[in-house]
Amino acid sequence: MKPDTVNIFGKIFKIIYCKEVSAVDSEKRNLYFGQLDAWNCNIRVFDNGERPEGAIFETIMHEILHAISVDLNLDCFDGDKGHDELQLVAMALADILTRNNWLKDSTC
Repeated sequence: MKPDTVNIFGKIFKIIYCKEVSAVDSEKRNLYFGQLDAWNCNIRVFDNGERPEGAIFETIMHEILHAISVDLNLDCFDGDKGHDELQLVAMALADILTRNNWLKDSTC
C-alpha cells in the first residue's frame, strides 16, 4: 500500500506519485526519485509502476528525513556528504520496517 499523505510534526504532507522521473522536480531542472516541497507540504516520488514498493518507500522515507531536518533545523544532513548519510539512514529505516514485517517485503 502506497500512502497518499504523511503527518510530520502535525503537518500533513501530500505524497504525489509521478510516472516520469522528469516530473518529480517541480522546477523541471533535475532528475530525482523524490523531492520535498516543505513550503507547500508536498512530497513528489517517482513511481512508473515498475519500481519495487520497497524502493518507493525508501524514497518516501528519504524525503521524510529531509522534512524532519528542515523542521528541526538540523545541519547534519547538509551538503553532499550529509545527503549521502541521509540516504543511508533512509535505507536502514526502510530495511528495518521490511524485516520486521511492518512493510510488505519488496526487493529494492
